[in-house]
Formats: sequence, C-alpha cells, structure tokens
Amino acid sequence: PGRLIPVVADHADLDSVRDAALRIRGLCRDGGVDVLVNNAGISYNFPDDADVDLPGETAQGHDLLFGINYLSHVLLVELLRPCLEAAESGARIVQVTSGYHWMVDGSMLIPDGMGKDGRGPLAARGRGKGRIQRHARRAYANSKLAQIWHARSLARGSGRGAGTTTTTTTT
Repeated sequence: PGRLIPVVADHADLDSVRDAALRIRGLCRDGGVDVLVNNAGISYNFPDDADVDLPGETAQGHDLLFGINYLSHVLLVELLRPCLEAAESGARIVQVTSGYHWMVDGSMLIPDGMGKDGRGPLAARGRGKGRIQRHARRAYANSKLAQIWHARSLARGSGRGAGTTTTTTTT
C-alpha cells in the first residue's frame, strides 16, 4: 500500500525546496515517488497597464512569481529524478499551468546573449537586475509558459526517466 508523507517547502526559497527534495530522497530509499504534482503558484493582481514595482524576490534574488511558479518546480523535479525513476509502475509528473501562457511569445524566457554573460532569462530577474516595471499578467504568463516548456522537455525524456509520464493541466 502507498503512503502519503507531507513535506513542507517554502517555494520562494530554492534552498528550502532543495532541503525538502533531499528529505524526500531519503524517504524514498525503499521505493520510488509515484506522483509529483507541481501546483505551487502565485499571481500579481494588478491591472494590465499597471506601472508598479512588483513585490519581492526569492531568497536567491529571482523574480518572486517566476521563482515560485517555475524555478522551484524545475529544481524539485531534477532533484527527485532518482525517486521518480525508481517508481515500480512508472511515475507521473503533473504540471499545473494556466491558459494565460498564450499572452507571451517566450522571448523573455531565453537567456540574454544565449547565456554567454551568465545572466538568466529576463523573466527570472528580480528588481535589482534591470526589471523594475513590468506588466503583471506578462510575468504570470511567462512563468506558466516556462512550466509548459519544462513539461514538454520532461515528456521527451532524452532517454532519462523511462516510464515517467508528464501531464500538463491547464486551468
């Protein structure tokens, strides 16, 4: 019989997510993780034309919304790969996204200079890194499109995680 063991993580702090993933890895020594649902998420509730300084950053300095909605999920999945791959009947990863992803084209998700300068995507940058004024719904849409792209990447598998199924649920 399966067990449900709650493990708490602060998705605004990638160190907390890492600690939770390592705790789960310790718990899954006798078996794998059958289901992982990535459903942590926030949105900024401002009008479309808001010219505001968006609230907060993650503990690591990333945009708070992007960090919670996307970066924390990627880190969790990557750190739990061994447990997901160990699931007896194959694991299922569920990414909960939003139909709002259609509002963006993905250009803010590509690292500047193709990553040569070591800077991350514009959508992930916190306030101190050149992103003072943003449209709230674009920030949310970028985080949801990033989730969908991650789910597609997981579904392709690249030979890793055989038996793992990825599902994207759009709300």
